[in-house]
Amino acid sequence: MSVDPPEVSARLKRKLKADAITFVSDRALKLIDALNLRHEGAMPRMFRHQRGHDTALPTLVLVDRQGIIRWVYRPENYRLRAQPEKILAEIDRMNESTDVHPHQ
Repeated sequence: MSVDPPEVSARLKRKLKADAITFVSDRALKLIDALNLRHEGAMPRMFRHQRGHDTALPTLVLVDRQGIIRWVYRPENYRLRAQPEKILAEIDRMNESTDVHPHQ
């Protein structure tokens, strides 16, 4: 979820070839506020004219095939990101705990 407009997110999705990732644009910060993900006053000055003063915390949610949330990463600062190794370890753990059988 991002305060960026949908066209910016769409460009990023294409650039990253991230077809399996859902990008959500929340310019009005309604869902961001509902999920308590707003980082007030965090937007760097150079972007404030485009996006305002607040931004979303870079939150990751891993959801299994049954739609159950298995892991959430929510930092206290928008500058922090989950490390790729940690994300991959959580995906492996999620797959093990949900007994996923990809060949069935």
